Amino acid sequence: MTPRVLSKILAVVVLGVAANFASHHYEANRHQMGKAAFLAAQAQRFDEFYANPRAPLSPGAVYASVSMVFLSVGIYELLAAGFYILLKCRSNAGAT
Repeated sequence: MTPRVLSKILAVVVLGVAANFASHHYEANRHQMGKAAFLAAQAQRFDEFYANPRAPLSPGAVYASVSMVFLSVGIYELLAAGFYILLKCRSNAGAT
């Protein structure tokens, strides 16, 4: 397996583990709130975001979506490049 492919796989694994930790943290916080507080927060969230739906192509929604994709792909590419540099240096050090 080439260092480039391995670095991309490692970047995906690291991002997957980070997403798992974030999801667990969110669930743990919601569990600590208790049922009544959680339902009250969800009711408030519904009133704020879903009771009055917005247009799907509003400038704010498009900007937020593009920004999130740009940030996600950027973090993935930076991680992959970092792992590639580390793996390439390691393979070069082993070759000499």
